[in-house]
Amino acid sequence: NIGALTEFLLREGIAKGDRVAIMLKNSFQWPITFFAVIAAGAVAVPISFDADAEEIERILQDSESKIIFLNRNSLLPDNARLLVKKIIDVDSDIFMQIIRSRHQDEKKAFGCLSEELACILYTSGTTGMPKAVMLSHRNLASNCSSLDKLKIISNSDSVISFLPLHHAYPLTVTLLLPLFCGAKIVYPVSIKSEDILEAMQKAGATVFVAVPQFFHGLEKKITSQLKHIIFPFNLLVVVLIQLLYQLRKLTGLNLSRLILGRMHQRFGKSMRPVSYTHLTLPTKRIV
Repeated sequence: NIGALTEFLLREGIAKGDRVAIMLKNSFQWPITFFAVIAAGAVAVPISFDADAEEIERILQDSESKIIFLNRNSLLPDNARLLVKKIIDVDSDIFMQIIRSRHQDEKKAFGCLSEELACILYTSGTTGMPKAVMLSHRNLASNCSSLDKLKIISNSDSVISFLPLHHAYPLTVTLLLPLFCGAKIVYPVSIKSEDILEAMQKAGATVFVAVPQFFHGLEKKITSQLKHIIFPFNLLVVVLIQLLYQLRKLTGLNLSRLILGRMHQRFGKSMRPVSYTHLTLPTKRIV
């Protein structure tokens, strides 16, 4: 109930333009909190759920966040209660009571102008201290509109969301875009590979968005399993996979779904495309 959480934020004194930090693992609480902050007219400040205390303190100070939403047992700096007005545990019974409460007045939600600030994302800081990137509602809507024209996701899709949502790429592609298109979002219970695969199978996921490192790790795991096949059958399997890959490149025909059916079933029967960032993938192909 986004409306109920919006009313809670307003009762807590959150005003238009105030900053609210979101330091959560991917779960249903993330979009509820994000859109409640937006509906309250505030600015969302996503923070990595595994950030260290020094980085959290720096972001809270820089953004001047008034409230922070976090998971139980999250790491916080010792002076956290001096930095924010309120700390809210989304795994608590109190939070569940808030979002399940009856939404009283829809008129309390603020409207927003396209040029107004929607969220502040902090860079990873690979070349120095994390810097704030300020994104307006127009920025977010424009990205979704541009991607929607590519028709890569439709309202019949189910999108696996496990990449951390404090980054612009997963925020756009695994949260905003699916909702923009009317698709379903699936949250694995953890980022462990077995939990991700289980979520794919149970939810009938059709779209899987990841980064090259994940596919590289998956490739290494498959290669390792192939080594356990008795010689010379392991070589025959590798040759078969390469032939199937070349055939797919030439004809678009994906026979590997039939011949390597058991491997594909681990990803769920409905899996369609995969997506990755601009980073370079290994040139070698396994499946």
